[in-house]
Formats: sequence, C-alpha cells, structure tokens
Amino acid sequence: MIQQYVDHSRSSNASDYQCGGLTNSGHNGTDFRLPTLAAQRAGVNVLAAARGQVLRARDGMPDQMMSAANAPSIADRECGNGVIISHGNGWETQYCHLMQDSVGVKRGDWVSAGQPLARVGLSGLNSHTFI
Repeated sequence: MIQQYVDHSRSSNASDYQCGGLTNSGHNGTDFRLPTLAAQRAGVNVLAAARGQVLRARDGMPDQMMSAANAPSIADRECGNGVIISHGNGWETQYCHLMQDSVGVKRGDWVSAGQPLARVGLSGLNSHTFI
C-alpha cells in the first residue's frame, strides 16, 4: 500500500500527484507500507527495482517505533538501514527503513531487477502507520 507519494507542489503546500494530501512538503520519494505489524515481523523482502550497482548500504540500526525518547539516536540517519543503487545515467533508487541485520548486499555489488536486498523494517525515522 502507498503511505506517501512525492510532493509535486512547487509551493510550500504539499500536494501528491493527484493534488491530494498523501505527501509531506518536500517529500521526494514514494513510501510503501505493510497492512500490519505482524506482516512486518513475519518478514517481507525488499526487491531491487532495476539492475544496478550498490553505491551505499547501512545495516545494524534497531527496528523501533518512533518516539521523542529515541529520536536523538537517529539524527542524520533518518533513512535507517538502507541501500542506494545506481542504475546509470543519473538514476538511483534508495531503499530506507530496512530491518536490522537483513541487508544482504554491500557497496560495489551488482544486483538484478527483482533480487532481494533486505526485508521491510522499522529502522530510522519511520511513520509505522498500520491499518
């Protein structure tokens, strides 16, 4: 399910691609969510969108529900555990909030479209909204 879309507004008012409110001001990605916390705990693979080379990978940050108490621990690491893949010609894909100790690729690795990279997690600055 889509949690948030890219902010398409050129003003300070956030607007998704349908002129709706499923975004935040300046949001530059598409956030997917799982329907339940149980689904996340069961393990859901994050797959590479396209072939490319891993530019960066981070793992080891804990999966946790965000609170004021743990916010300082993620300063400058809001993505949490993540992977960035270069697809060439300036195209990159960034995967954030991955499950701790699930990232299975490292810098320099080549990946294929559909290849598992990690599992959906709750690391970093996540919104953890479930329906």
